Amino acid sequence: MTPDVSLVVTTYGGETYHTQHCLGWLRRWKEARHEVIVVCHDETPLLRAFLELCRTIGLVDVLVPAVPGHGHVRSVNLGFARARADVVFNVCVDMRIGRDVVTECEARLRGDTRTGAIGWHYDWSPTFDGSLWRDGALRWALRTHDDARVAGELDPVHVENIRHAPWFTGRVFDAIGTRRILCMNGSFFGVRKALWDRLGGFDERRYPAHWADDFFTYATLDQGLDVLNLPAPYRCGGRPDGFQALTDLGWQGRHDPYKGKDRIDWTVAAVVPGLTEKDTVVLEVLARRLDPDATVALVGDPPWRPGRGAVLPASAERPADLVVAGPGAYAPALRDRLGAGGVLVAFDPPAEDGLARVERLGVHRREAPRAAFTRA
Repeated sequence: MTPDVSLVVTTYGGETYHTQHCLGWLRRWKEARHEVIVVCHDETPLLRAFLELCRTIGLVDVLVPAVPGHGHVRSVNLGFARARADVVFNVCVDMRIGRDVVTECEARLRGDTRTGAIGWHYDWSPTFDGSLWRDGALRWALRTHDDARVAGELDPVHVENIRHAPWFTGRVFDAIGTRRILCMNGSFFGVRKALWDRLGGFDERRYPAHWADDFFTYATLDQGLDVLNLPAPYRCGGRPDGFQALTDLGWQGRHDPYKGKDRIDWTVAAVVPGLTEKDTVVLEVLARRLDPDATVALVGDPPWRPGRGAVLPASAERPADLVVAGPGAYAPALRDRLGAGGVLVAFDPPAEDGLARVERLGVHRREAPRAAFTRA
């Protein structure tokens, strides 16, 4: 069944806490008509294991690991390229999004052919409806230059990039010249997929990340389409049941205590001797991911074993979904005992082997076809 709405979540290593809560809000209301695509790069073993768990339980429909240093802008483009719905939203990892704001934004995108995109315009623009085309003219909100209350001008390099863009018709420049206008923020926005494809998405080659969403706004307006602000009840950010933007904390000069926290907000039942709490959570996530009929191979005397799954006899040649090697028991040949999508956990792995490590815990994924992952 083709989904009605695709939700693309962009995340990266070191933001495990925010990722857990971002996806947790989606889980409260996600239905079969909603498709969730997660694009992640530079993930830690903890974040990787958590995303695998979300894919296994059906919260994440498509999990796309990107190349190192992929960045937000390229991740949005990659996720939107995988989207199947005709209405697509991007949800950055520090957003808390409720059903109501998605439903209302979806209705506005579908209900008025003049609307090209709808997004968040920061808390300092709560009174503006966005940038609108009406009767052949552009009704727009002025964007000032830095903190000064004077009209800002586009950088000449960006002006030339706009003039040479394949979508350029001159409508915006004919209306307002090269003055800066109020643009949507790429942390949360929705767009009709056909428009995104026609404009080519974010121009990741010519515009730096902090300009890409601005110039997608210019591209949309250049087509004679509206770029709406969020509906009035959701414009300002302290409503996690509808819309909450933790990005606002930085813009308001406040500290986000959970930014960059590679942790899961769970209570760990018992810490494995010799491992940190974070390491133990990785193991707990992997254990929760196992199906009851999963197969587990124990090699040596590991200090931890999952509470579910069928333990194979030591002599069994059957592939295992999880191989756990105790201290000193790791050997590269153990990878051959993994089934497709299997995970190898090795305690005290040799450092020269190149395994991803969280202190004394190593997690290795065999390069084989995997149902849970698709390669970027």
